[in-house]
Amino acid sequence: MREARIAWHELSAVYERLGETQAALDALRSAIAYDTRLRDKEALDRAARNEMRMELARAASEWSRLAEEDALTGLPNRRALGVWLAAAFLRVRRGEPIAILLLDIDHFKAINDTYGHLVGDVVLREVASLLRDGTRPSDLPSRFGGEEFVVALASTDIARALDIAARIHGEVARHTWTASAPGLAVTVSIGVAGSAEAADPEALLAVADRRLYAAKRAGRNLVIAAD
Repeated sequence: MREARIAWHELSAVYERLGETQAALDALRSAIAYDTRLRDKEALDRAARNEMRMELARAASEWSRLAEEDALTGLPNRRALGVWLAAAFLRVRRGEPIAILLLDIDHFKAINDTYGHLVGDVVLREVASLLRDGTRPSDLPSRFGGEEFVVALASTDIARALDIAARIHGEVARHTWTASAPGLAVTVSIGVAGSAEAADPEALLAVADRRLYAAKRAGRNLVIAAD
């Protein structure tokens, strides 16, 4: 199309030199029309390329979100927790404490067996909502897997983490579970660990896991923050 535009311009110049004013004017109009179509096409091409780039960026963002989000609860998943903890331990080495709560829904298999998996899914989503509402923007409530959740607490020592765990423990127990199924009651067991007790994220999770299982062995529906 660029070559056609140049040809019309050159033809207009030839007609003008020959004194063919009308023919020169017609050729010039054709050149201008080509110019307009060319600009329109280039603009459309740019718009299409920009739209494609934006779509690719949106798709990449969505894939990234899905890769770090639990599909059922909408909470960050274990991968996202790992990223959070890795970054947090850089701050830990500069003196900022962090803590985690490892929660397990008590007798979750019995809930599924008694009320069905759909109610079990509701319980998971409701617990996730309670964790989301009960934490700060700087914290990270996440689904660890199955009926287990981790709440990672920024700038929090073990004493403060124990207070938060006790509050969450009470909120879960007081929640109106019978709205989901008659007779339904839900409690959680929680293991609490602080960064002062661990050298890295894996060790911190191991401490919390040990205390969670201590709570379960002691009868469940408990919060344990010490060995």
